[in-house]
Amino acid sequence: MSHPLLKAAAFILFLSVNIAHASTDPGTYIGFDINSALIGDVSTDNSNGNDLRGNLGVSAASLSLGYRFESNNRVQISTSKMSLEHENGLDSDVSGYDLDWHIVYGEDTVQPYWGFGFGVYSMDDSSGYFVNDNDLQGNAFQVLAGMKFDLNKYLELDLSYRIKTIAWQEMLFYDGTDLVSVHMTHTYSSLNMGAAVKF
Repeated sequence: MSHPLLKAAAFILFLSVNIAHASTDPGTYIGFDINSALIGDVSTDNSNGNDLRGNLGVSAASLSLGYRFESNNRVQISTSKMSLEHENGLDSDVSGYDLDWHIVYGEDTVQPYWGFGFGVYSMDDSSGYFVNDNDLQGNAFQVLAGMKFDLNKYLELDLSYRIKTIAWQEMLFYDGTDLVSVHMTHTYSSLNMGAAVKF
């Protein structure tokens, strides 16, 4: 099955083997990336024992500001917008911030790396469901592995596989007889593509 992200990844690989002037000078960069979930899952842990689980679709885009050290490792902060599609037909938008570390190997044009990060997120326009009129808040953790394509001193491309979990704050609701505590978690794996302009 053909996928637009896979076609773009093949194009990136073609570019990487035909451009030989990579740069690993330290400095700042601004990046943009998009991703599409390959596998997604939403689960709830309910105090009344009626736990739920279902499939989740995710598409997202993020803008990042980062710094590349002389070691070629990176630290970056990103702002992201996500669209969550639940199998019951309910969709929701999520926005937040991530702080990530990338451990990069080598100084060739193609550079493998792995990384991890933490984030804070909110479920947009969810305040109407809660008595305190605040949007639902959550904490995120992600791990990632991929390759960077250091094309020249100004441009870098990125292809990665990521696994991300967002654990949302406790929700309370009355089911007619008891007060029920609900903990909801979104977990998904995705293929990410990005580009960065280096300064």
